[in-house]
Amino acid sequence: MNHQSGDIEIIKQIDAYLKGQLSEEKTEELWVELIKNKEYLEYLETELTVKSIFEEKKNLNEDSVSKVTELHKSWKWLAAAAAVAILVVAINLLKMDGSVPLREQTIGNINMTNNLAAPLVMRSQKADLSGADSLMNIGFEAALSGNIPRAVKMYNEVTQRFKGKSIAAQAHLNIGIIRYNSGDYQPASKAFEQALSVVDNNDLLKEKAYWYLGNAYINLEQIQKARNAIQNAYDLDGTYRKPAFRLLQKIDYKLGNTSSEDLESR
Repeated sequence: MNHQSGDIEIIKQIDAYLKGQLSEEKTEELWVELIKNKEYLEYLETELTVKSIFEEKKNLNEDSVSKVTELHKSWKWLAAAAAVAILVVAINLLKMDGSVPLREQTIGNINMTNNLAAPLVMRSQKADLSGADSLMNIGFEAALSGNIPRAVKMYNEVTQRFKGKSIAAQAHLNIGIIRYNSGDYQPASKAFEQALSVVDNNDLLKEKAYWYLGNAYINLEQIQKARNAIQNAYDLDGTYRKPAFRLLQKIDYKLGNTSSEDLESR
């Protein structure tokens, strides 16, 4: 490696890293440079080898060949562990540095069986169809059987007949899920927004709506709006807290800010 001014600084950082003197933030910055430049990785590998040899000589006991053997084995294990660590960090950083499009890190398909809102007690199709629960049940069955137009029709019926009611929020959420799975992110986002506009004290529904809305916004390339929605999902501190945190980090990286770094300390 020809040591230019930039190289010398990287070498100093590598040396500090090997001595355990580099902060977590600086370590992350170092790995970004290592991944960009193969020569830096090779230099780190060389330094690790030299360090292992030095440590072997330092701990060498001339009267005990077995100790040398064990030490050699331990360094082989450490080298393997270091290689795994390098691979893991590299993969994570590649995901964070924008090489993986943000859209590809959103949820692909929402499981309708687990996530469509439906009444706790399923009623027969012979029940009074004017009831919101019955309409929701029919929509649920239609969606799961693949009859999407019928499902949407039933949910739209609920939103029109029961405007402003909590059941309408559930119907809007379901329409959003169906539209999202079809790749229709614009109508999906509108449906999730409508669900949030009428939901009352149902935190689980709020969390789902914000989480799905944020993912829809990302697919629409409305990144700042996506961040706001994902932040709201995170703040509800429920099922989606961890995936929301991970996605917030990636969004912030893309936006060029570090607002998510202190989330866990709140």
